[in-house]
Amino acid sequence: MHPVNLPLGIIHFSKHRTAPCVERLNWSTRLNDAFFLETCQRLLWVFPASPVFSENLPLHAELLTGPHAYAFLLRTACGLESKISGETEIFGQLKIAWQEYSKKKHSFQIFLSSWFQRLFEDTKEIRARCLQNLGSNSYGGLIRKLIRTRSINPSLEPVLVVGAGQVAQSILPWLAEHEIWLWNRGPRGLTDVKTPFRRLQRQEESYGFKNAAHAVICIPIDPEGDSRRIRLWTERASAGRTLIHLGTERSHGGAWNGLKNFYALDEVYALQTNQESLRANQMMLAKKACEEKAFLRSLPGARSSPFELAHGWEDLPAFF
Repeated sequence: MHPVNLPLGIIHFSKHRTAPCVERLNWSTRLNDAFFLETCQRLLWVFPASPVFSENLPLHAELLTGPHAYAFLLRTACGLESKISGETEIFGQLKIAWQEYSKKKHSFQIFLSSWFQRLFEDTKEIRARCLQNLGSNSYGGLIRKLIRTRSINPSLEPVLVVGAGQVAQSILPWLAEHEIWLWNRGPRGLTDVKTPFRRLQRQEESYGFKNAAHAVICIPIDPEGDSRRIRLWTERASAGRTLIHLGTERSHGGAWNGLKNFYALDEVYALQTNQESLRANQMMLAKKACEEKAFLRSLPGARSSPFELAHGWEDLPAFF
């Protein structure tokens, strides 16, 4: 059967139910032409579903096809499958990953392009209809709220951001009222940062930890370097300093947990509780909208069918 006549398929790995890395990598070579997305919570392969992909699935892998696959992909794009439900960063990650995939002209691309065009349209519609006014529904918004609780004059309180990956880039616009000091081990990723910042050279990391009013760490726990960073941070005693570590949860924070005004990743998540009632209702409406969209997209010959698009994959940049 030609791929365009097949239903949508998704292989999903949740990192909370970790499968062995070697097993994942060895098996994923079967999906070289599939669209691939890796986030901090999951790995996804998207492809035209075929019985061959259901054979010998590795441990912890979940296979979704047809409307169930599209509904899951739409919930993911809307942030409804994220730990911070309704967060917006995942949609940006998905668009960037699609742009990179589109450059390589894989054999599944024509099939997937129509699905992704509809996915981006449906995501924007559902977010506008069901997920507006959620408050701090992103890492950046939650972090800004934490820092503001102890901030007196933001323009005079520089924030040190450690790391320049996607998480760091997503939170920087939320910190724009401060002077941002950005430290990264190398130049990679810095050219993608749009928010104004002062780059600290590699040897200036110590200066940043000593003098910043607040700090946000966007790299994993580093047993070798963390003891030095903690020592540098504590050299300046100030009741208003805030340090947020997005690379660890409190249970694995080790010596970081001894710092005053320290917040780990799971404590950033906990800020949602103040908006829980409103969020729960909006999430329910958004999930219902995802299921309805998936059903409509699955109707053969329906106007919403992705196979009736006049556009090809090369037209997708116009939708970003």
